[in-house]
Amino acid sequence: MENPISFEDSNLANLGSIYEKALRMQRAESEPEWKKIKKEPGIYIWRIEKFSLIPWPEESYGTFYQGDTYIILSIKKKDDSLIYTAHEWVGQDSSCDESGTAAYKIVELDDYFNREITLIYEEQGFESLIFLSYFKNLNILLGGIETGFKKVPIEKYNPKLLHVCGIGKCIQTTEIPFEKDSINDEDVFIFDMGLRIINWRGSKSNNFEKFHGSSVCQKIKSDRNGKPIIEEVEEGEKQDEIDKLFLDERIKKRNKKINLKSRNPRFKMSLGLPKDMEKGCVKKMKELFDVDEKLEIKDVEFNKDNLKSNGCFLIDRGDVLFIWVGKDSNFSGKRFGVAFARKYQNEEKRNRHLPIIEVREGQLQDEIDECFK
Repeated sequence: MENPISFEDSNLANLGSIYEKALRMQRAESEPEWKKIKKEPGIYIWRIEKFSLIPWPEESYGTFYQGDTYIILSIKKKDDSLIYTAHEWVGQDSSCDESGTAAYKIVELDDYFNREITLIYEEQGFESLIFLSYFKNLNILLGGIETGFKKVPIEKYNPKLLHVCGIGKCIQTTEIPFEKDSINDEDVFIFDMGLRIINWRGSKSNNFEKFHGSSVCQKIKSDRNGKPIIEEVEEGEKQDEIDKLFLDERIKKRNKKINLKSRNPRFKMSLGLPKDMEKGCVKKMKELFDVDEKLEIKDVEFNKDNLKSNGCFLIDRGDVLFIWVGKDSNFSGKRFGVAFARKYQNEEKRNRHLPIIEVREGQLQDEIDECFK
């Protein structure tokens, strides 16, 4: 056994009792947003604002601010059943208060649906492929709650610099600091000036990235009723014009409002596999349980046959961490799994941005089977 945690210190004294379950359900039923969810296929998105859930406009689905935290609920139909998957998406500049509120509310959502939801915790840039499958276009912008979607005439539009990356069928565009140091010769970048859109292609960018860059430009133009003019520019072309863009007064004003210097201008989205996975990460599995009123972790052989219905296990697949809760388990892994996963990441020096998926036995079976191939 390793690193036991005091039962009393973990606030689990009433865990699993009728009283505790009733209290959780009472709290869940007091949230008006959960009552609006229809038991039919669809997607719901909420942003955390001042400790509350605020519905995200449907026309803005796929667009997120990296200063915010969101909860996304996906409902899909499989045979005669509905499959529920909820995500907590944390922007890289989100506050601890926002992410903490989201962590609490997503568990509350799970309680509301009798703990039948698969819960996925993920951070900007390291989104799970499940999350990416919801959006054809994923747009991540600077700013947060105070930024909002303010309707501004195109002529007064604040210029943005976008980094383009295609992952599977999803096109990701991430707003990055509008500075010269933000661009490089390996990628595609879009200078969005409102009525003028420049698709800038690095000399070492590939055709796949160039194609996605053109697609994003066309979508921006379409969203603005076809008014903008699109220019395709290869690295080295129109250099004087490109240099002048960085001197735009609107950009200077924007830079004063947003502390761009605190961000990594070379921030690049993950391609689904962190570097340690690409190098051939050794897969691991641990069992989580309590003995003599202490929560403990035990190493077990990485083998599917070791998954027991009366147990709870942490599975490190390399690109994602699973908290797998057996159908007969008394251990509340779906309430404390994230804490164990974070502890594991720190102790094993694993990528701390890896998605964490809390799943009950039988859920996401294809994903679990993939772990052991």
